[in-house]
Amino acid sequence: MDSVGVFKALSSASRWNILKTLSTKPMSITEIAEEVALKPITVRHHLQTLIQEGLVEIHEEIRGVVGRPEVYYRVADRSIMVSFPERDYLLLSGLLVDGLSAHLGEEEARQLFNKIGEEAGVAYVNGLAAEHGIEKWTAESFGRIFVEGLLNEMGTKPEIVSQGENEITYLERNCLFLELAKNKPELVCNGLDSGFHAGIVKGLGSDVEGKRLKCMGHGDGYCEYHLRWKN
Repeated sequence: MDSVGVFKALSSASRWNILKTLSTKPMSITEIAEEVALKPITVRHHLQTLIQEGLVEIHEEIRGVVGRPEVYYRVADRSIMVSFPERDYLLLSGLLVDGLSAHLGEEEARQLFNKIGEEAGVAYVNGLAAEHGIEKWTAESFGRIFVEGLLNEMGTKPEIVSQGENEITYLERNCLFLELAKNKPELVCNGLDSGFHAGIVKGLGSDVEGKRLKCMGHGDGYCEYHLRWKN
């Protein structure tokens, strides 16, 4: 499995809930949608990502009397990630972070986290641009598609604080890595998160600049970011 791809797949709260749901038994899209309270078309989109990263696979197709066959999905046999309860997954993440820091050194580990975050940020922006036919991002399209769309879907509880023609300020009230961020802010916040938002800026284009204004891992009540289109 590609580490960046898996990171992207599991950074979504909706996809994580789908994985946990499928860990109980194979289900159809309709059954999954009922369990996780999402529309079937949204579940189908998430399943495509999970299948692509090798986390979910098609279990079987059951043909009815008429219409298309009912497809059932299950957690892939080779996937072990969902076999961990959530608390153990957090423990495993902490062990990996500590291990990387110990073996690579704090600064080199931070640079690695920064690189992984940046690659993920660019991939998200480029993926959304392709999906929505965006040729050139604006503050309006970024706020609508990325902040209100993707970040809300991830479960970061985003909110647009202010938005103009050439700038946007938004915050996230839920940090997906808060426990780790509080323990290792240099790696998670200044490494992974800073890299992720640098990747977002890079993906938006050379005429965009951005900065983080607040950070939950450093004691603020929420994470806040500002982007400005120079032209």
